[in-house]
Amino acid sequence: MIISNRILEQAKELGACRLADVKDADVPELARLFFTPQGREFCLVHDFPTMADFRQFKAHHCGDNGIHVDCGAYSSRNEEKCGLVGKTSAELEYDGVRGLVVLMHGATATIKLKNYAVVTVEKKSDSNVEIINEDNTGIVLW
Repeated sequence: MIISNRILEQAKELGACRLADVKDADVPELARLFFTPQGREFCLVHDFPTMADFRQFKAHHCGDNGIHVDCGAYSSRNEEKCGLVGKTSAELEYDGVRGLVVLMHGATATIKLKNYAVVTVEKKSDSNVEIINEDNTGIVLW
């Protein structure tokens, strides 16, 4: 069974009822589901997928879909949806735009805001975030 279908089946077993009608999913579809409000809540509450599953998922270019797994130092500017997982330490900058950052499995981030940027941050307790509000106009939603 390919990794995306195995992850889909595990999510259904944990009670992800929105997936009941989904029979097959590729990496872009799983990433899309991960970034939905219900997907984020489900993954954070259930600590799902496991780090081992994320590492297998990485081989399928999940970074192309906004989920960055074990990438060490990572930096980005105005990334609309950013998932940081595992051994990833990110420097993110948002300048006058909206963004979403999700951290799991020990990932860390420094997020710089300016020019009325609005960023939603959701994370597990094992992940850390530092906010730098460069001009005191940025807004962080937790």
